[in-house]
Amino acid sequence: MRFGELRATLPGMVLPDCGLLSPELFFAIVQQSPLAISITDHKADILYVNPAFETLTGYDRDEVLGENESILSHKQTPVTVYHELWAAIQGKCAWRGTLVNRRRNGEAYLAELNISPVLNEQGDISFFLGIHRDVTEVHALEKQVHHQKALIESVLDSAPVVVVLFDAEQNVILDNQAYKKLLGDLRGCEPAGLFLDALRQEGVDLEAICRDGLGFAETEVRLDIAGRVEPR
Repeated sequence: MRFGELRATLPGMVLPDCGLLSPELFFAIVQQSPLAISITDHKADILYVNPAFETLTGYDRDEVLGENESILSHKQTPVTVYHELWAAIQGKCAWRGTLVNRRRNGEAYLAELNISPVLNEQGDISFFLGIHRDVTEVHALEKQVHHQKALIESVLDSAPVVVVLFDAEQNVILDNQAYKKLLGDLRGCEPAGLFLDALRQEGVDLEAICRDGLGFAETEVRLDIAGRVEPR
């Protein structure tokens, strides 16, 4: 597609102020963008797609022009998501979210969408601009990390010792049931802070440990807990 063809396809579209960029150069950038981009009318009928859109969806441009964007919809996406989407963009607000879409060959994929209404000089909606990104692999990796974290937590919970992992700002990011029990015994006073204070008093350089990956062992910390005869 050439710039003149786009102008003919999108009559009345207000081109952005591109500064030193000519409209032709701006169009070339959109054409060569690695992100899939589509422009629809106010009814979501497709008026323009860039080559990245064709690559992502498997549809050739001529196959989707004039078709409704719902051609990409997959039944796995809850109807409430579409209701939320339309309520936002018809209210002249941008919408960002994730949909289960379908490629030309029927394959489902997760699409992260950014949809923005394009207003005319009177402030009415003329077009919708959509930017699509395939996040299927990212989502799969996130699920894998979640499962691995659940497995690690299961192993730690079965350990008969207190285990806690915290970051450089002393925020607890992972603990086990034994640590949670100690937290309860201390009536909400975070044990990690007590551990760190005790280590500092023993001369342990916590900053060096975090920075250089050093370690320490056999450091004893005594916790005198109210209501308990013996310390922990």
